[in-house]
Amino acid sequence: MAILTGEFWLDRKLIIHIWWANTWIRDFMKPPGSEKGNSNIMGSNENFLFIGSAALAVVGTIGYHNFIKMIPATIDPIISVIAIYVFVMIISALIFPFFVDRSAIADNIRMVNWTQFGVACAVVCMELGFLLMYRSGWDLSVGNVVTGVAINIVLLGIGFLLFKEALSPINVLGVLLSIVGVALISYRVA
Repeated sequence: MAILTGEFWLDRKLIIHIWWANTWIRDFMKPPGSEKGNSNIMGSNENFLFIGSAALAVVGTIGYHNFIKMIPATIDPIISVIAIYVFVMIISALIFPFFVDRSAIADNIRMVNWTQFGVACAVVCMELGFLLMYRSGWDLSVGNVVTGVAINIVLLGIGFLLFKEALSPINVLGVLLSIVGVALISYRVA
């Protein structure tokens, strides 16, 4: 038996396969220890937040590196960073109503502490670093990989030493493969 949907005929067997694949992907993408049916602040299931947040970070990082490489070399780097954060504040103000529980604004403001200042300092270093790195001639395809691997190696060590995160032999192998990968990506034939 087939079902007519729009211009497409869908066989019941195909629908069962699509349903099964969707269920499998949804369960596969679930964060460890999460329960089915939990809600997040956006009102959808926890799996969406788990995978959606990673996808948003990936899309944002791709856009970030592409756009920062396109910034004209004639603009002063500090002016450029200031302009970026003016736009960040405008965009943040526009999406603010979708994320904040209005009854908890004062409580959230009271929770602001030194860590936000630390993140701000790190972000300014990151912004200036990538902007100047690309201006000095780094390729988009190489610069991000080299810095990404270095960042991941350092964060792996910080996670292990400060936050007592597990470090397995597979993780160590991954670090070694990453270093080899950076060497191969950075290699230029003379």
